Amino acid sequence: MKLFLKLLFLTGALFVVGGCSLFHSSADLITPPQLPLAKEEIRMAIEKYLPENVEILTPLNNQAGSQIELIDLDGDQVDEAVVFYRPQQQSDIIKGVVLKDNNGWTKVMDIDGEGKILVDLVFYDLNQDGTLEILAGFAYSEDSEDYGLLVYDISSGSEPKVLLDKPYSHFLVDQFFDDKNSLVLIKFTKGKQNTVYLYENHKTDMIVQDQLELDSYINGYYSYQSGQLTNTEYGLMLDAGIGAHSAQTFIISIKNGKLTNIFTGTDDPTFKASAVISNDTNNDGILEYGVLEEPYMEEPLPYATTPYITVHYQLNDSWKSEVVSKAYYDYEHLFRVDIPLEWPRIQIDRSDDRRYLEIKPAGTDTVFFDVYITRNKKPSGNDWYTLAETDDFVYLTKTTKNNNRQLFHLIEPLDFIN
Repeated sequence: MKLFLKLLFLTGALFVVGGCSLFHSSADLITPPQLPLAKEEIRMAIEKYLPENVEILTPLNNQAGSQIELIDLDGDQVDEAVVFYRPQQQSDIIKGVVLKDNNGWTKVMDIDGEGKILVDLVFYDLNQDGTLEILAGFAYSEDSEDYGLLVYDISSGSEPKVLLDKPYSHFLVDQFFDDKNSLVLIKFTKGKQNTVYLYENHKTDMIVQDQLELDSYINGYYSYQSGQLTNTEYGLMLDAGIGAHSAQTFIISIKNGKLTNIFTGTDDPTFKASAVISNDTNNDGILEYGVLEEPYMEEPLPYATTPYITVHYQLNDSWKSEVVSKAYYDYEHLFRVDIPLEWPRIQIDRSDDRRYLEIKPAGTDTVFFDVYITRNKKPSGNDWYTLAETDDFVYLTKTTKNNNRQLFHLIEPLDFIN
């Protein structure tokens, strides 16, 4: 299963080479530490085979990644080094180089790229020849949304062969059938185009197997992923913003080389009041789409203050939905409380400052779970139990049942834009 959040897409073995004289930044003013011998050899090879005064690039969609990829491209159990770089001259486009360790690092081939920005960089065997292809996305500026994807076949000799050169907004690779990799490419321009393409390799070319037109008036995709949709169906879940804060999920079946949009009517069950990421929340290998549901409330609350419950639904082979998980998320204080499916309908009471929370059966005073968030010491009294502590918060509860305490989890910040 492949899960890709916006601006996050990279596979392969990565590491960072420090102290290289090819970099031009404020870090150059710092004397680098002594490099391990293996890294020092690669650094010296890079300096030998690359022009002077170049900038080694990290993919824009993986800024936490590495500038030098170590990955076994040809399946001989020996890693190659893949580097993309940009010369300093304004007119020069991105270039790349592949090095191999044959009793010393030597250059295998040069790569001609496109544009000024390296957007994406991943490696997959798309033509089933046992050698990984290099999939690199390029743009001419960081603000541009017009990307170009090039797929390089490096198995044919000293020069790479370009299998595909197409514009894209997002892409991913997965095995949807026949145990071979397929390429899914999405091209989105608001109000003009929202097309999903399915590519397969045939002989020496990447060919479009099918394409599907979706609503072009969405705001864009904040999450896109592939995997198992039901016990027998595979495909895509594409989470899209569609309004000021609302969202929906395009569920696309991929079967026998065909793309099918499962929910096309006005009663789309994937609609949600705000962004929810599709995911496999019960770890059974099947993706689920998420929605937001209101808890019991004595009086309706405005959208901004409604304590929504996040509910994830799984589809069966008849495309009917079944609830598999519920949870309350607090992205302000970075925690989640799982809500057991056997609990009755609940209400969620929060203090005005949102630092105290109680989860109760609807219309009762019984507390199933409570959380108090503080930046300081515990409040007075001996009946507070510490759930967790971080650099920012201390999470406390008066809940006495250990099973209920285990429903509490810390979460990462919400790092996508609706």
